[in-house]
Amino acid sequence: MIADAAVALVVVVVAELGDKTQLVALSLSARYRTAQILGARGATSVVLQTLSVAAGALIGESVDPDVVG
Repeated sequence: MIADAAVALVVVVVAELGDKTQLVALSLSARYRTAQILGARGATSVVLQTLSVAAGALIGESVDPDVVG
């Protein structure tokens, strides 16, 4: 049970790292136009999602299904 809680904690911490981008966007919005900020955030989201999917695919291919299930 503690191992499950630790895994859940790690997953949530990693998932919440993306929230820091909101703070960056807020601070940059004082200097740049809204269109520039939205464009940069959109491009960043596409890049991060692509990297996440690629990493997940690599891990999924390298991990033996018997270990997971």
